[in-house]
Amino acid sequence: MARDRASVPDGPTLAEELRALGAEISADDPGLDVVAVMSRKQLPDDEVERLRAMAGARPTAIVGLQSDEFLERIPEAALRISAADATPLTRRAVARALIAAARQPVAGA
Repeated sequence: MARDRASVPDGPTLAEELRALGAEISADDPGLDVVAVMSRKQLPDDEVERLRAMAGARPTAIVGLQSDEFLERIPEAALRISAADATPLTRRAVARALIAAARQPVAGA
C-alpha cells in the first residue's frame, strides 16, 4: 500500500534513498519487490499469508521498520531486514542494505 509523504517521518522516503544510490524504481516489472511494514502492532495472520504468497511468487525483500515479529514467519522472502524505526538515518541504512544485497551473486546462478 503506497503512503503519501505526510505519513512518513521527515527526510527522504525509502524509494528516494534507493534512487539516490542508483536503484531504478519501477512498478512495471521490478527485479525485486520491496515491502516495508511500519507498524508496532502484530501483523495479522492474513497479511502474513499475503506476504508469504508474494514472496513465494517472486523475489521479495520484507522490511520491518518498527516491529519485526512477523519476519521469521515469512521464510519465502529473498531478504528480511529488521529495522528499529523509520527515521531518515534508518531508511538510509535499509536502502544501503538493499543495494548491497542486490549486488551479491545469486546462489545457484
